Amino acid sequence: MRLIWAGLAVAGLYSGYWLAGTALLQRGAAMALEGARAEGRGDAEALQTGGFPARFALNLTRPELADPLAGWHWSAPSVQLWAPGWRPLELHLDTPPEQQLTLGGQKFMLSNSLGTGSLRLGLAPDLPLTGAQAELRDVALRPEGSAEPTLAAARIDAVAELTDAPATYRITAGITDVTLPPGTMARTLGAPLPDKIDALTLEATLRLDAALTGATQSAPPRIEEIGLQTLSLDWAGRGLSASGALKITASGQPEGTIQISTAEWRDWLDIAVAAGWIEARRLPALTGLGSYIAQNNGGVLKVPLAFQNGRASLGPVPLGSAPVLQRQ
Repeated sequence: MRLIWAGLAVAGLYSGYWLAGTALLQRGAAMALEGARAEGRGDAEALQTGGFPARFALNLTRPELADPLAGWHWSAPSVQLWAPGWRPLELHLDTPPEQQLTLGGQKFMLSNSLGTGSLRLGLAPDLPLTGAQAELRDVALRPEGSAEPTLAAARIDAVAELTDAPATYRITAGITDVTLPPGTMARTLGAPLPDKIDALTLEATLRLDAALTGATQSAPPRIEEIGLQTLSLDWAGRGLSASGALKITASGQPEGTIQISTAEWRDWLDIAVAAGWIEARRLPALTGLGSYIAQNNGGVLKVPLAFQNGRASLGPVPLGSAPVLQRQ
């Protein structure tokens, strides 16, 4: 009998814990939704809680997100935001197989066979972000009324983990079998590349001027440093990898050097000339220089991509102004 009463007591305590957690989740979601509506950045027809006993779950009917200035709008029939009952600060998001996306006035259908994401928050007043993950499968972006995708990918994965260093995150990401719209490379670059990228992978660390949190922040943290362990590209048998470190100035421009390596450097030189990045008259000299450097590295050409004083250069070739990686 004592075991029965003990079991009932535990069940009652857990039920109270679940009801309190669910009420807090619903209240927070309602406040966030109210703020998004006021700013014209989001909406939803209904919020409904559930998931007892295994999880805290919030179902949103017809959610919408938008950025009027950037010109995009996203909507879906429904999404579910949930957290395991025993880990309430581990938030998961499950998306439906079909969503709607508007970019620059053009409407698209965004589809996937799997679309999930998660955030892990720390137990502190500002709810520091300790990790994040996204997983997508069989992604396709189709113009409204079209059966053919404009953009597709077989797999997209991304993971961010807070390291022991302050406000520093380890990033790993990968994307495979990316299909671009037919003729993209010919139209945009005039380059002899197919409209399919086999794989792109990234391993890096990102240091910010403040940690990301689940609490409201007046402004997003500024990127201070990027440590690129490896960025690897496989495009129709042409490989390319990069590594290095960059510091980001107060104006958002990079300072530092990225080392680029490739065994297919002759192909990339031809592509750079076809795209207009390198003048054709420089090709013989650069080919001779590349051969000299590569013969001492097993046929692999290693060349620095340098950013200094707002300018960029690839080896001895000036590329012009350095990009702005983050606007302040």
